[in-house]
Amino acid sequence: PGTQYQVYYNENESSQRPALVELGASYLFSTETDTTLTLQSYPSTDLEQMKEKVRDGEVHLVLYFSDHFDEWVNDPTKKGENCLSFFYDSNSTISSHLYTIFTSLVPTAYQNYSINQINGEYVNPDLATKDNMLLQIVSFIFPFITITFLFSTAVSICPESIAGEKERGTLSSILLTPVKRHEIVLGKILALSLTSLLSGIVSSLGVLFSLPNLMGLSIKDLFPNVGSIFLLLLVLLSLLFVFVSFATLVSTLCKSIKEASSFLSPLMGLFLVLTMIPLFADVSSLGFSFIPILNVTASMALIIQGVPIFTLAPYLAITITMNLLLALGLVFLTGYLFRKEKVMITR
Repeated sequence: PGTQYQVYYNENESSQRPALVELGASYLFSTETDTTLTLQSYPSTDLEQMKEKVRDGEVHLVLYFSDHFDEWVNDPTKKGENCLSFFYDSNSTISSHLYTIFTSLVPTAYQNYSINQINGEYVNPDLATKDNMLLQIVSFIFPFITITFLFSTAVSICPESIAGEKERGTLSSILLTPVKRHEIVLGKILALSLTSLLSGIVSSLGVLFSLPNLMGLSIKDLFPNVGSIFLLLLVLLSLLFVFVSFATLVSTLCKSIKEASSFLSPLMGLFLVLTMIPLFADVSSLGFSFIPILNVTASMALIIQGVPIFTLAPYLAITITMNLLLALGLVFLTGYLFRKEKVMITR
């Protein structure tokens, strides 16, 4: 699905839709594909309520036309009084995008106007309650540290479980038992996942509670509600399963802990590069949710940057599903390798 825009404008005495609104709609539909634009009026007395909706992410742009705007739009003597105000949230990419478009179209739509003044006083159009630049930095640091901890946990535990047993010769004894090999694989992965989960939860919560204070923010600044924290933990859990399954697969292919670690450790650099992408690129497109590892980094960045949860729901659902499918595929591949004597028996 394309981008969904929510634009509201106040009712005026002429009860006619302002030209700017129609011009903005035409511009969006002509320059963007799969765009959905909701245009709706609101009573002028509800301006403060509409501002709150912008802060909450329910509305992307609010326009406020002064009384008699349509009457005075062609009257040069009323230029200072004929005011048009915009309200947006700079923390939202969509909101900022709409603000840029609509303000640039004002000279095309009207001749006599003033912008962002109410009763002769300047009004700040940006309703953001957080420092956008600071949030951008945190949205990079938080995934960077968290993913580092999660992968380090998997690397430190998984090689010991399989490659270590190969090296010590104890894995052969386990394979000779009447237990099916796919059951051994599932047992090991479940045990490793639970162990990694405990370590990952402690690490993630440590970062979650310490990083905001370090950056002069509160947890509520990063995660406005419990739902966002819960969804974040689900995303991280799906990533942890990927790391454990992958590290288990590599450990199965290797003959010693040292060999497994030598393969896994360099991958840390690749994963850290993926955490940097949201800092330089817009990863809000749904297509990024299909890319493992990057989708988790993007999800964390988008949550911290204030994208509403209801907007992110499809993105997060695809992210979790793709990670679980990848982990499941790695588990099946590991089970297949467990049935290969040349792989499992070292001499």
